[in-house]
Amino acid sequence: MDKKAHYQLVQNLAGQFREKIGSIICREILDNPPSDPNPTPRTAEFYKTRPCVRMVMTAAGILDDYIAEHPGHGAAAMNDFIYNQHDIPKEQYRYGLRASADVGCGWVATWNALQILGYKTDIPALIRYYEWQLPLIHGNTGTSFWGPAVCFRKWGFPVKIVVDTKRFDEAAKNADACILFYHWRSKCRLGAHFAALHHTEKGFVGYNTYRNSTGADNYGSSLAEFLRKRKYFGAVLLAINRK
Repeated sequence: MDKKAHYQLVQNLAGQFREKIGSIICREILDNPPSDPNPTPRTAEFYKTRPCVRMVMTAAGILDDYIAEHPGHGAAAMNDFIYNQHDIPKEQYRYGLRASADVGCGWVATWNALQILGYKTDIPALIRYYEWQLPLIHGNTGTSFWGPAVCFRKWGFPVKIVVDTKRFDEAAKNADACILFYHWRSKCRLGAHFAALHHTEKGFVGYNTYRNSTGADNYGSSLAEFLRKRKYFGAVLLAINRK
């Protein structure tokens, strides 16, 4: 978020507080005389009438509502799903010699799959684990398509590798979490991507799928159809189950 957008956000949140309370200035909220230099005695009765706790709860509620509506923004995303790797500050998590925002989709998909499975880990430790697996490759040129499978098997998770797209739906429905690897082509550019996903009552849901993702991405009722419509190719599905 650039400085101008940050200022606008702060002004918007402050405006919401002003609408609820009437002011954002402490003296005005407390209705104190502007010219009285004498402090009010701090007694038990004094604190009973102070609205400070209610003001803090109001401000926290406004911020909670904002975070709930923008789950992929800021550091909060690092404690939950990472919805968009491009939100990761360039210097925060390096992957090899490059920024995770550019080449970190492999470890990000692993992180998100662990979230689906209900496991927590340390991001720097996860990155080091990949970098040590294939030095000079993982990070600098992305992540090998078999890399996540190696990690999850070493951690004791049952993993099934599926290469036939016609079998993706069945395999994903029977798994607790999945990582989808695929290639994409845009004009003269060619690339590959990892995304974690799982099956829900509303269909398949993935994370960190698009450059503009801000939350969970709906893949629809069929992974094969999703890949066909997006013209993705060379796909491999890792179907992961809990230990």
